[in-house]
Amino acid sequence: MTTHLIRRGARYSIRRRIPSDLVAFYGKVEIQRALGTSDRREAERLVRAVGAELDAEFDAARATIKAKRGALPASLDNEEATQSNAAPAPQPWTGYADTLEELEYEEESGRQQLQEAYAEEDADEQAEKLLQAFRRAGVTLPHFQPEKDAPAGAGTHSRGLGLSALADQWAEERRPDKRTISIMRRVVRAFEELVSATPVAKIEPRHVVAFKDALLKAGQTPVNTNKYLTNLSTLLNFAALNLLAPANPARGVKVQVSRRAKEKRRPWTAVELNQLFAGPVHAAGERPRAGAGDAAYWLPLLGLFTGARLEELAQLRPEDVREVGYQDAAGAQCSAWVLNIADRGEGQEVKTASSRRSVPVHAELIRLGFVNFAQAAHEASQSRLFHELRPDTMGAESGNWSKWFGKYKRAQGITDAAVVFHSLRHTWKALAREAGIPEDVSDAITGHTNGSVGRAYGGAYPLRPLVEAMGRYRVAGVSLP
Repeated sequence: MTTHLIRRGARYSIRRRIPSDLVAFYGKVEIQRALGTSDRREAERLVRAVGAELDAEFDAARATIKAKRGALPASLDNEEATQSNAAPAPQPWTGYADTLEELEYEEESGRQQLQEAYAEEDADEQAEKLLQAFRRAGVTLPHFQPEKDAPAGAGTHSRGLGLSALADQWAEERRPDKRTISIMRRVVRAFEELVSATPVAKIEPRHVVAFKDALLKAGQTPVNTNKYLTNLSTLLNFAALNLLAPANPARGVKVQVSRRAKEKRRPWTAVELNQLFAGPVHAAGERPRAGAGDAAYWLPLLGLFTGARLEELAQLRPEDVREVGYQDAAGAQCSAWVLNIADRGEGQEVKTASSRRSVPVHAELIRLGFVNFAQAAHEASQSRLFHELRPDTMGAESGNWSKWFGKYKRAQGITDAAVVFHSLRHTWKALAREAGIPEDVSDAITGHTNGSVGRAYGGAYPLRPLVEAMGRYRVAGVSLP
């Protein structure tokens, strides 16, 4: 029986798909709400109550839509009825009976998975090595020839549209970050070279299964293979939603992965953090050129005390570190230093709308001199806080630095592949739970997306609870510089 109950960390939440007739009304395909308990029995009781509330909310939304439609001109009502009665497009193969709700849900889920997967700093290196791995392994599979009368990418008609052209349309409409676009195009090229250049409308599940087999034969891990399949499925969902294909033939094609294999990234331990901060950068004041000078010192500390993504920190401008006012619980005027993470400046990008946020600067960062460092950069009219960073070939300002950091941490004895810079984000989340910081406040600080409709109301998250939460955050057992 489906209970819509999920567990996030130690606590439970409810997750419900939004009915297909209300997707446009809500602007998304799923709702998630925290139940505020770690007790399974209590969560099962609460999920029923919240489920009933959601049913009532859906009914109210339908009543609102119906009332609005009643005010529409008759011509629009007739046009809508004509479109709804139109005959469905013929399907060239008998595949999955994807409803609009299912397609939108799959595409949204795939997008979120991609954002998390490619936030990790080694994702571009993995994609770069993908085709090389195919050829080194000497992959040989049955090669599906494209239709002669409809070559891939030749024209814009749905029957002749190739994956490469589809990827261009997807990038133009969805506007993901440059790294995700680059990886998507590499996966498309790999699919066309290894499996088929068949037009999008004629891709079948057998093509996707062949691609999966090719990835595994080339030496890709099950986890990485599923990343590429997710990429392909996201693209084919986009095609189905835009009537460029009858369905998504990649839906459900994946490699079964053990839970242990999925847990690729883990938080840093106190021992590993002490090893890192005992290194020459933090203990001896070294500023290696490959580590972009002061970026080598500040980026790990900022990751530990903000939980921010590496690229978010790398693209900070000096003016993004600023002092702002707020009222405390008693109504007294206070002020706090914050990091303004946004995409307003030239070359700045964020993963999602929820990534735009203000993050209070932790007292330890102030003690170590971070605010003074930022003010000095502002006085020097630097365009970037870490102006010595050099973007990689895909434009990621943190790309080259992350490669240096991987080598540097290994030189300090931190060799576990599950511990990377992105693991500092996991560390922040783990320590926030230990400090009793509520999930919604933690999400507001780290910029995580939450499915609750209510979270989208009320504008930006108020600063006072964020400052209070950051005051409770502690990194115990670690000797800071």
